[in-house]
Amino acid sequence: AELEQPDASIAAIDYQSGRKLNKDLISRLATCEYITEYLKWFEDMFDPNEWVECNQIICRALDISKRLGKPTQEYKQVRKTINSAIYELNGTDPLFLSINLIQLVFSDASREETEKYLQIVNKIVQQRINERNKNIFLVEKAFSDKKKLLKQLTNDCLNDIIYM
Repeated sequence: AELEQPDASIAAIDYQSGRKLNKDLISRLATCEYITEYLKWFEDMFDPNEWVECNQIICRALDISKRLGKPTQEYKQVRKTINSAIYELNGTDPLFLSINLIQLVFSDASREETEKYLQIVNKIVQQRINERNKNIFLVEKAFSDKKKLLKQLTNDCLNDIIYM
């Protein structure tokens, strides 16, 4: 996270200056265990039919972990949880959870992850076509994600060629 005072630390907080800071709360927040609590909450209520709530919880955990920085263990754990959910669903969920989870993470996914996401999105697209799904928004969203994933893979391949 980029801080206004990059040399600041939790240990240097002045609790006596009349700011009414709760030292116990700040110490607890510094451990980042609230991210673990979000992940546990996500896993406990994981239900593709209740995708809105699942998506909101994991979005919050991802947002907080990004603010801490992508190299942190918290961010890596959130990404691991999201990927596990994506791979478990494998595009078989009836609504939008797979698509939304992929949208959360594909922009900074590795090539291997992007290829897996593309396979899952292709599966979603094919299932919706086979079902003659009346939910056009889901089909449009899946095609949109497919386009973005293909573009990302193409850019990765071009970069590999340029830097060879």
